[in-house]
Amino acid sequence: MVIQQCFCNPLAEVWLVFAHSMAETFHSTVLQIEGQKVTTVQVFKALNNLKARLNAQNNAFLPQKVKERLRALEDESSVNLSDFQHSVIEYYLASIAYLDQCCSHLDYMKLFEWTLDNSGEFTNME
Repeated sequence: MVIQQCFCNPLAEVWLVFAHSMAETFHSTVLQIEGQKVTTVQVFKALNNLKARLNAQNNAFLPQKVKERLRALEDESSVNLSDFQHSVIEYYLASIAYLDQCCSHLDYMKLFEWTLDNSGEFTNME
């Protein structure tokens, strides 16, 4: 019954597309930080890059597929676009707050960023 109600909501597909896009964003960062030869400094840099991308998007950035579906629903007058955008902004803010809280113990790694070159690999110290 719950699943049927979910898919009766015209925004269900839009939320699924949005969630898929955000999952791709987080997944790319996870791929960077997992592995046998990843340093704490590299993890710090990858997580900070993710926070920067989310901060840049907290003005309610919506992927193109989401915009297309919202336009179609807006033309049908079946959704309130401002409510959706408000929820998206809340999502970005909550994601950033979560990352800030979880990564606060890595803040001291900023002191060691100089050890990485532009590609994120350690530079030769000799």
